[in-house]
Order: sequence, then C-alpha cells, then structure tokens
Amino acid sequence: MDTSATTINEWDGIVELRRLIKEFLDSGEGSINVREYISSVIQDDNLLRIYLRGRKYRVKHAWETLKRYAEVRFDEYPEVFPDDIQETASQIKKYGVLAMLKSRDKFGRRIAILNGGKICLIEIVCFMSRFIINRIMRTLEKWNPDEINAELMTKFGVCFFERELFDDDVMTNGIIFIQNCAGMGFRHARMYTLHVMLRLLNVGWYAFPLKVGGVYYINVPSYLVYMLKLVRPFFSKKLKERFIASTREKKFEALHENISPDLLPKCLGGTQEDDDAFDWEFLQFKNDKHV
Repeated sequence: MDTSATTINEWDGIVELRRLIKEFLDSGEGSINVREYISSVIQDDNLLRIYLRGRKYRVKHAWETLKRYAEVRFDEYPEVFPDDIQETASQIKKYGVLAMLKSRDKFGRRIAILNGGKICLIEIVCFMSRFIINRIMRTLEKWNPDEINAELMTKFGVCFFERELFDDDVMTNGIIFIQNCAGMGFRHARMYTLHVMLRLLNVGWYAFPLKVGGVYYINVPSYLVYMLKLVRPFFSKKLKERFIASTREKKFEALHENISPDLLPKCLGGTQEDDDAFDWEFLQFKNDKHV
C-alpha cells in the first residue's frame, strides 16, 4: 500500500486524530500499557492513516478503533496477540487452516477462508507393475483441535488481521471471511464457548479498521447454530446485516448466491484446484509493521 502521498483531507484527519489522542493522554485514562502504546503511535503517520482509511476518514470512529485495539491487546486478551508475527505466520502455513484466495469478488474484495474440518477426499492408489492392488479413500482434516486450540486459532486470526492492514485491495475494497464448518465435531464444539466467541468478536470486529463486506459460516452443525444465536445479540447492526450462517443441509447454497463458484476452491464447492486458488505468499510481512 502506497502511504507516501497524503491528501489535504488526510492531513486534516491526522491532525484531528492526534488531537483526540492527546486529549485521551491528558485525561489520565487507561492502563499504563494502553497509554504507552497510544503514546508511541501518535507520531506514526502511516499507522494513523491506516486507521483513518479503514474507517472511511471518520475520525472519531478511527480513534475508537485504535483505542479498542490497545485495550484488547494489552488489557483484555494479550494471550492472542503474537509475540513473533513471523513465527505465527509460519505456523499458519504449516497447518494450512487459514488462507487467502487469489481471487477477488465482483466488488474487488479479498476473500479469506478458515477450513473448519474435513474438506476433501484423497484417493491413494498403490500400484504393482501395471495393476492396481489397493485403493484407499482418506479424509484430510485441516483443523485438528489437539494441535490447534481456540487460543492459537484466534492468534492465527490476529496475524491475518495484522497483515490485511497492509494489503491495498483489503483497505480499499474490503474483505470477505468464510468459515467452512464441514467435518467439525464435538472436539471442536468444546472450544466454542461464549468467552471464545466474544473474544473473537471484540478483537476481529471492533479492534481492527477493516472493511468487512461479509462473514459466511457454511455447513454449520447444530451445536454451532446454537452458539451463534447466543453471541448474535452482541453483534453491531452492520455485522448482523452481513453475517450469514448456513446449515449443512444447505451446503454452499448461500455462499454461491453471493460469490461465484468460479472464484472458489473445490473445498467450498468451487471449480478451482487449491494450488490455483490460494495465495500462499499473502503472509509475507516484509517490512510492514503495525505492532
């Protein structure tokens, strides 16, 4: 994202945002860690510009989001903010549970996917000379709860959010989140507590200046339908309008009504092979820095 050029309106926004930050610091409010972080970013034009851009230059909203980021990171949920962002990115690549697609939707928005469970069948064929002697069908499970608990999964999400702040398409056009819940079972269910879901909501929705165009939970099992109903009252009006949960009976119907299967991998009922669909280079942070 090119942050070298700043318009007059951006400068006005930065000046006003700095005024709100100074007002907060002068008030004596906030914990020591929150105040130290807020103090450290007051002169960071690039970071302030990101918050303004993500909140469509509504200065008060940008400030509230920045303050909320500091609160959840240092006071409320420090356990899900990576100490080493590069190491966490490497873990995401290792487990393959979270990925960004190469495709953009019809509005130019990027598409992020969480593979909740068993996503495809692999046919293993053993040969002896020219004759098939054995044929085995095996399922691949992308999210193993024994290896990735709720805290680590949320940490993976935070790593993704941090990277998205420096993606021009995300900051200009927005982002779509899709979670495929096919294959999720009781081991996954134990992790979907109200605390875990509210933590994800408070971090992902309220603390990052991302333009979220839609959130899709696809192939949702009955227990998760219940948990989503519990957490829904905590959604903002905008999130309620953009959140779609579709049960296993409907499969990918709701998703395909809004996003063409031609843009999606086969694990989401699309036409693309994984190697063609996924942007495996997305998590290269380079010199981008939020923290």
